[in-house]
Amino acid sequence: MPLHNLLSSAASGIKVYSDAISVISQNVSNVRTDGYKKTQNQYNSNFARSFNSLENRLPYGGSGVKAHQMNRIDNEGLASRTHRDLDLAVTGNGFFATVTDPNNFNTLELTDAGSFAPHVRLDNGQEIANLIDLKGNVLLGAPINIVTRAEVNTVNDINQLQAIDVTNTRHVLPSTATTTVDFSIKLDNNAATGQTFNSPIQIYTGRQGADEERLGMVFTRTSTSYDNNEIAWELSLSPQTAAISNIEIIEPAVDANTYINDNNVKISFNQLGVLQAPKTIRLTFDYPAVGDIAARQQTFDIRLTADLFTSNSYVENLTTDGHARGNLANYRFTDRGTLEGTFDNGERRDLYRIPLARVPATNQLLVTNGTHFKVTNNSGAVSFTLIKSENNNTHQVTFTAGAVEQANADLAGEFVDLVNVQRSMQFNSRVLTTVNELMQTATNIKR
Repeated sequence: MPLHNLLSSAASGIKVYSDAISVISQNVSNVRTDGYKKTQNQYNSNFARSFNSLENRLPYGGSGVKAHQMNRIDNEGLASRTHRDLDLAVTGNGFFATVTDPNNFNTLELTDAGSFAPHVRLDNGQEIANLIDLKGNVLLGAPINIVTRAEVNTVNDINQLQAIDVTNTRHVLPSTATTTVDFSIKLDNNAATGQTFNSPIQIYTGRQGADEERLGMVFTRTSTSYDNNEIAWELSLSPQTAAISNIEIIEPAVDANTYINDNNVKISFNQLGVLQAPKTIRLTFDYPAVGDIAARQQTFDIRLTADLFTSNSYVENLTTDGHARGNLANYRFTDRGTLEGTFDNGERRDLYRIPLARVPATNQLLVTNGTHFKVTNNSGAVSFTLIKSENNNTHQVTFTAGAVEQANADLAGEFVDLVNVQRSMQFNSRVLTTVNELMQTATNIKR
């Protein structure tokens, strides 16, 4: 091989391996960067034609080494627990969909860096709180109706998604009227006639602005004997603001005249002290108009469970459905791949489902930095998948709330690569030194 070919080979090797050290340094410095995808150098021999005057042809000869960088976007990092409400890790095929401009979805970037935080911005003079990642991109999600819980099953177009908005005034849960009250009570069998036990309950009216009603429930001992199902107690019902327009016994079917008197319901027990009737009481309330709040009628059931026993009376269980009006108070990711909101009335609702963005050729994405990528012609068009069931997940994808995906760069592996690169540089440096000595010797001989 001519000396100039040796020089060219050694020089190209030093250049390539010098660049490789820069790549390794970048990987090492981002080992603790969430969602970072490492870059790898791949090496190939470089061939060139050299003129052979004796054979009058141009044979191929080695002229060094060449390298190209490859981003290992398809390699996942491990999920690491952080216990932060707004951290989410994806295991499996898929990226978070983010945009650099929430008003322009053409600025889409994909990422596995799942650490987010609220960020308030002004939009036409209004404050909007979005979830942003560490780069400042806004996370996209598929909205869920907090009242009906309705949501889309598939996303065919990015415009079906929204920039996730966690502004508390934009998520208001309307009041829902109570339809059922489950009430379980233990009544003192040693109570004297006329002795009372008071247990008021809170119900919800569904009227915006006046969405709670207090219902007084007073149990009065009317008889100390309960032989032959003799009536032993009486229940008096007295709402705070509404008027009871109707009381109906649903279960069991009994003579209403025997059990109902004005706002009072008579209660009978068998000889074992177990409730016989009534077990379900249906009440109808009439609410008067108050200011701008219209008059309304409400009907709900009280499902009563009662027993007599030899101790002081107490409520064993009270469960009321419905809820008051609520504003968004807090939010967090779930293992179901949703952003769940907690309202100041204690209710919880899913606000958004997090879509997974996918492309056919992951490693052909354009790297904007080590954690974010843009779709290219070579990567193929992006599609969005909604994962809705952990128990029937045909996509082999899992979400882990309170966790983030770590970098896929391994510190030990990077140092092994660094040692190999350094040895290769030393070898090429020695080749340069040797060729230089040979050329110096040839020059001296010529002189």
